[in-house]
Amino acid sequence: MRDLKTHRQGWDEIEREQRRFTDDLTIAQSVSIFLSLCETMAPLMKETEELFRQEREAYLTELQAWLRRLDAWRDQYGSPGKPL
Repeated sequence: MRDLKTHRQGWDEIEREQRRFTDDLTIAQSVSIFLSLCETMAPLMKETEELFRQEREAYLTELQAWLRRLDAWRDQYGSPGKPL
């Protein structure tokens, strides 16, 4: 049986790989991946809709707030690649 330190090192490696992969993604690529995952998960979400409705509504509320903050930030600082 592997010790805890070995497991932590394994997770550290996974987290490094995730950062390496996601740091290179554009916003458009990230959104595309997210929408693809949503489409893939749609049948399961329909099956569990009633069970997880409150959690999903809370998440969507949080997502909307985040998008409003992003929009306000873009209004203040401009879009990436766009002169200020």
